[in-house]
Parts: sequence; structure tokens; C-alpha cells
Amino acid sequence: MRKLVHAITDNSLSIVLFTLFVICIVGDSFAGWRLQNETLAAHRHASISYRHFLSTGAFLDGLASNWQAAVLQLGSLVLFTSFLYQRGAPHSLDPRKAKHKQRWLKAGRFTWSYRHSLVLAFLLLFLVSLALHVVFGATAYNEERSFTGHPPFSAWAFMLSSKFWSTTLQTWQAEYLAIALYVVLTIFLRQQDSPESKPVESQNNTRPAEAPLSSPSARSLTMCPKRKVVVPESFCNGLRLHGIESEEMNNAANEGVISAAGSRVAVRVIRTDEESMIAKTLRSVLGLE
Repeated sequence: MRKLVHAITDNSLSIVLFTLFVICIVGDSFAGWRLQNETLAAHRHASISYRHFLSTGAFLDGLASNWQAAVLQLGSLVLFTSFLYQRGAPHSLDPRKAKHKQRWLKAGRFTWSYRHSLVLAFLLLFLVSLALHVVFGATAYNEERSFTGHPPFSAWAFMLSSKFWSTTLQTWQAEYLAIALYVVLTIFLRQQDSPESKPVESQNNTRPAEAPLSSPSARSLTMCPKRKVVVPESFCNGLRLHGIESEEMNNAANEGVISAAGSRVAVRVIRTDEESMIAKTLRSVLGLE
């Protein structure tokens, strides 16, 4: 029972999101079924069963159309933030610093496909959902045309039609507007305790890890590694229990701040010369000064 509770707690965000997805898709199917029967009745056609409606182009195209737009939105954000910059946005990295940090990374440590696996996954999902949108969209469009006695369209002809591009671009513009508003509003607005937001006390024109030491947001955990010794990964992993996220690249590159952008606390590395401090203390104890 305890393992089940831990599993639910560790995956509560994805569980809630997928549950909402199922609830919405079920509600959409019932509402769409009633709307389809109203449309059929208006054209003096017999109503269809709920099970039959789930296989119609009207229902399937609605799903595929929204899926391809949503995947395009997230994939674009992941791709563009890898080389474009928005000052003050919590999830945007300065490309000048990013290039500097990647110099330490050994070539071939990770394969190209793994380094870009997230974008590749979104690209694959987008292509699949877009293809489904074309196929099911053509079916739905032909169902509409059958009411007025017009001949059917092929999937290729539908993809070149104004109907396809009108509905597709409507979804794309909405998704790009939403993600643009997200990027800009997170510069100035806050949501307490959310990793998608900068800390409430952080400045607008900086990311959390860029906050100066004297600023209110510089609640720091200082660590003192010897010379250029990297903070152990096991130690950094232990900090996550307290909401403190470390950035592996910053740590390996011996940066002054090794906390991730979404970390609640800025983790700063304070370099010291331990040998000199020990020698001075020993001289003082022995009365040699």
C-alpha cells in the first residue's frame, strides 16, 4: 500500500493531466454525438448511434486536428529555446552562455539522436497527428459534402484545399499565441510554488540562476569544493527532496551557480584555497606568526 501511495505521489502531475484528458475526450465525444445527430436531423437523415459516431470523420478529425496543433506548440517551444533567447523568461537560456557551457562536453559522449530525442519525439508525433488530420479531415469534409450532393475529395485534394488550411492555421495561430503569452507573462508574473514560474521575489529581467548575490532572490546554499572538483552528483540528487534542482552542465563547467532555472533556491559554489587556510590556521596555533 505504501508503494502505491509513493507511486501516485511521484506521478501525481501526469496522473491528473491524463485523467483530465480522458474526462475531456469523453465529454467531447458525447457532445459531438448529439451535435452530429442534430446536423443529420436538419438534413433529414437518420440519427446514428454513439458507437458509430466514434468512427466518423467528424469526431476523429476533431481529435487529430487539436493534437497536431498542441504537439506543434510544445515542439516549437523545445526547439526554439535551444537557440533563441528571451531575457527574463525562466525557461530561456542565453545562447552565448549556452555555447560556452557546451565546450566542456566531450564529443561523442551522447549520440546525436539522444541529444535531440525530445524534439525528434515531438516531430514524430506531429507528423503522425498531421497525417491523421488529413485522412480524417477528408472523411469529415466528404460527410459534409454528401449532405448537399457534392462529389467526395481525395485526401491529397483535401490537404491542398482552403478548408484544410483554414482549420489548420486557426489552430496553429491559437497555439503560437498561447505559447508567446506564456513566455512573456512569465517574465513579469509569478505563481508561488510552481516550477513553471520564477520565484516570487526574483527580478523581472533575470532568470532565477542569474540573480545577483545581493538580491532578495539569492537565497543561497553555498558549497566549497576543492579547486575545480565538481559537486558530487549523489549530493545534488539529494537536494531535489527539498525542491532544489541542480544543472549538470553548470556543475561540470565549474560555474558559480549550479542550480537549474526552476530551482526554488539558488545554489552557489564558493571556491576556496583549503591548503592555504589550513596552513594559516596551523601557523596561528603553533605561534609561528
